Amino acid sequence: MSWRFCPVLEVRAWAWVFFLGGLAVFFGCATRKARSVSPPLVSVSKVAVLPFSNQSLDLTAPELLRRLVQKAVAERGYAAVSLEEVDLRLKDLGITQGGQLKAVEPQELGRVLEVEGLLYGEVEEFEDQNLGFFQKRSVRLRLRLLSGATGESLWEEVRDSGKTELHTSSRQARQAFAERLAARWAENLMKHPLAGPSREVVEKLMRQFPRRSG
Repeated sequence: MSWRFCPVLEVRAWAWVFFLGGLAVFFGCATRKARSVSPPLVSVSKVAVLPFSNQSLDLTAPELLRRLVQKAVAERGYAAVSLEEVDLRLKDLGITQGGQLKAVEPQELGRVLEVEGLLYGEVEEFEDQNLGFFQKRSVRLRLRLLSGATGESLWEEVRDSGKTELHTSSRQARQAFAERLAARWAENLMKHPLAGPSREVVEKLMRQFPRRSG
């Protein structure tokens, strides 16, 4: 049995291809727009950056990253309440650490802090290992914005930064070890452990955070 070329069938097949491709592009664009332009965010102008919870072993990580985030939120056009004022008001509720925030409803926090937006943060990883042949510098941070009026989740992202290196020769390992010791000494002088990766991960997150206009 032989097959013959059929122009009509070919045209119909291509028409379906273009139709399905158009739908994919349309829904893909709609998804991206829905993620970056959330209608509830239009009503958010004043934001409180809450104390960050911490899954890492570094006790300095939450405050370092929180201060970087608070500065970045203000640069995105929001009225970011000072961290000192946030902490003072939370202390009246018996809250001094990020892990205690689960005990209080977001609506109550919004009322006490007098804000439309509550920005929660969780340090998922904050690690600086220098073992000679193996080196790892890693920061991972999750941010979540809730409505201070309803408790609704308005935005959430997680990003990481850093690098992992495995050196196969003793010469490379010694050189990398010396470089990391020098970098860590400089970071300790500035009281900013993992300062570079910390700034980078906050920049990545803020690129996804909707900029407030007007």
